[in-house]
Amino acid sequence: MNNLPLSAVFAAILALPVLISIPSCSPPAEAPPAESVPAADLVVNGNFEADAQGNLAGWELIRTPVPGARPLAGFGKAPATALYIEDAGGVKQTVKGLPQDQTYRLTFRAWRRGGDWAPKPALTIGGIPLTMQREILPASPDNQPGRNLELYTIDELVRPGEGDFELRIESVGDIVGLSRYSEVWLEQVTFTPVEEKADLLNYPVETIAFRERALLRSGREETIGLQLANPVDAPLTAKVKLVAPDGVKVLDPIEREVTEWTRREIYAPFIQAYGVPRKLPEKSPSSTLTWRVEAEKPGDYVFQFEIAGERITPFTVKLDGTFEPPLRNMEKAAAVPPPVKAGTGEIKVGAMFYPGWVPGSGWGWKLLDPYPNRKPALGYYDDTKIEVIDWQIKWALEHGISFFNVCWYRTTGTEGKPVEAWLNETLEQGLLKSSFIDQFEFALTWENHNCAGVSSLEDLLENLMPHWIENYFRHPSYLRFDGKPVLFLYSVDKFIEQLGGLSNSRAAMAAMRKMCREAGLNGLIIAGEDRNDNRTVLEKFRVSGLDASWSYGMQRVSDLRLRREWDLLPDIATISMGWDPRPWQEYIGYWWTSHYQRTPEEFRKVAEETLEIMKSWPEGSIARHIVQLDNWNEWAEGHYIAPSREGGFGYLEAIRQVFAPDSPKPSNVLPEEIGLGPYEDSYERWLQSWRDILDKKTE
Repeated sequence: MNNLPLSAVFAAILALPVLISIPSCSPPAEAPPAESVPAADLVVNGNFEADAQGNLAGWELIRTPVPGARPLAGFGKAPATALYIEDAGGVKQTVKGLPQDQTYRLTFRAWRRGGDWAPKPALTIGGIPLTMQREILPASPDNQPGRNLELYTIDELVRPGEGDFELRIESVGDIVGLSRYSEVWLEQVTFTPVEEKADLLNYPVETIAFRERALLRSGREETIGLQLANPVDAPLTAKVKLVAPDGVKVLDPIEREVTEWTRREIYAPFIQAYGVPRKLPEKSPSSTLTWRVEAEKPGDYVFQFEIAGERITPFTVKLDGTFEPPLRNMEKAAAVPPPVKAGTGEIKVGAMFYPGWVPGSGWGWKLLDPYPNRKPALGYYDDTKIEVIDWQIKWALEHGISFFNVCWYRTTGTEGKPVEAWLNETLEQGLLKSSFIDQFEFALTWENHNCAGVSSLEDLLENLMPHWIENYFRHPSYLRFDGKPVLFLYSVDKFIEQLGGLSNSRAAMAAMRKMCREAGLNGLIIAGEDRNDNRTVLEKFRVSGLDASWSYGMQRVSDLRLRREWDLLPDIATISMGWDPRPWQEYIGYWWTSHYQRTPEEFRKVAEETLEIMKSWPEGSIARHIVQLDNWNEWAEGHYIAPSREGGFGYLEAIRQVFAPDSPKPSNVLPEEIGLGPYEDSYERWLQSWRDILDKKTE
């Protein structure tokens, strides 16, 4: 779901207003330029005051300007001069000529108020992140739920090493629409030379473990890999050792050494809104290692990669690998084998589905190259190909998923006109023409927040509704509850605004239901999206005329349980596996946010808790009978349950175990195992045409 207000997220990066002076630890009256300060006498000290424009002497702004200081109310010991940061800002400064053996005492204090998604302070020296102590204070000063009051501090000895080092303060984790819950005050930073001794700061190394195939088999040579990234582009040597579990042979040397780091070229075509097409270097230099392995028998195995090196804190990365039995006498197939549907009883399990994996219409698979674990089992496919959709429906049905909830976008600028849809090829050319659509269902999520909504009630009833009824709601495979089509509405606020207020929105929804009844559909169920623990929002939903609520990316089961206790509207549950849109953040200017990820086992436990909440709803409630999974295929936004190099079939198996426990585990196969595929040709041809254009632009 691209560009979503909750799924589309924004950087909130703080400002470091400090002064540079010599030679003592007391703050001076004036601040000479950083270049003029002898390293041995360096004092960086500040109380984070800024001018009216938010400018800070001696510091370079990062990304967007910073608001100025304002008094702190109700923040305990924090001084009124602390710099207030809302949802913008950030600064950096280069400290020059540090000696190799000099130790510095670093002290830092920042206050934060906000929920889990609100900004969190972050400080780095030379690209090396420093760990902060976090203290949760008793209560928010304004008594607003979900807005914890916290104190972040650093007080430790550090030795950056020899040369020039950049000091930088950032705040990460702000989501558009939640900035009113995002407040940070910076109180103090000092960086002063001392006589004590400290170890050199260790450089960060980032890793991604993956398997070459989404499905591993015993008795067959398989390949597993580890990608290492060097975020600070330092001259590092990393030593890696693969520790294989008993019963698995490693066919390559288990110990490797990485001395060369290279940046790949990343092609980001067809994103005009973000200033591309363009070709740009990989964010961090990287190196990829692979090992051939072979398991003697089927089973669940855990591989370990041990990473060490000079100025690298030793750490271990694990990779789970389920090895399925060998294929016996498997014949080549002419088409995707028919699915064997898993039964889920009275519950319909759906998965939200992004339709943008079509050459020329989306943001491009190559943005995933720095994330090899995210490659789908089908490769970099084209969703307009019926065989590609057939595989996805087959895997879904066999694990208890019976519908896809497809993001539907009205083309921007077409309000008040006959309906035009953007990113609709997947639905029209792929899903609705699937060989298995008669066994499957689909629904629409109207993405009215970042594409066109409606211009008036007439536009809604004379253009949108007739189009939906004729093309989708009447389709025998459209998702229904109690004989009524279910429409998922993304931005309730935008709908209310465009219809002219709450009373008008209520009348509009009543008219939508009437049109569906007149079309023989028994009515219409309209569900509005919200993923917070704000009771006021759901109360407004009820007044606006909605039949139910739902959430895109419900991070916490506790919020789902709280919404059940309120009992304001039937709440269609969502089970989320994570959120991590770094491919888009790093290469197309997508906004920054926090991220998290659940393993398949953690995902299964959340599904179990969710099922218990669903059972507490009355028998006739839609909240008891429909649940959604977030997300089937948001590969770049970082929440996906479809088979991939990372999770394999693990997320699907977790859903089958919880919602279809009486159905046997399916005999999963990959396309290449029965002579089908590959499915990357159309994308590669399209990408090559863009490569030719972009390469010429850089000559």
